[in-house]
Amino acid sequence: MRLQEKELFVVRYFTTILPDIDNKKLAKEVMGNPNKIELSPHHTNFEDFDMVLYEDGEGIKLMDKINEIAKPWGLSISGYWAHVHLPLESTERHNHNSTQRSDAVSWVYYVSTPERCGELVFHLHDLLPPGVIKPVEGMLVMFPSYL
Repeated sequence: MRLQEKELFVVRYFTTILPDIDNKKLAKEVMGNPNKIELSPHHTNFEDFDMVLYEDGEGIKLMDKINEIAKPWGLSISGYWAHVHLPLESTERHNHNSTQRSDAVSWVYYVSTPERCGELVFHLHDLLPPGVIKPVEGMLVMFPSYL
């Protein structure tokens, strides 16, 4: 008897570098906005800020680029915010299942990746090893929202 090896779980994600975004300007736009989404340090959105899109700003350029990438897939941006970490901060384990759509896609864009910055970690199940992506400045990562 011969056993056949087959894959059971395959999760695809996509990455690209967006070279036409001035990340220093984008960081100033993000950090210049004092409007936090959540004020409680115990809430998962504590690090999140409203993303203000200034006319002719880098935020608009970023959204246009992401829409350009998403459009051929029939996707569009339905929400966005800025997520800012100070040294030694991290985001709690969570998913974006609030969309209730199995075809929903989430994304992360890395404006800055200081030395020793954290990685993007995905947990599919507690019994499986996590998936880890090492970010670099200017990297866009698109992934299924259920992760």
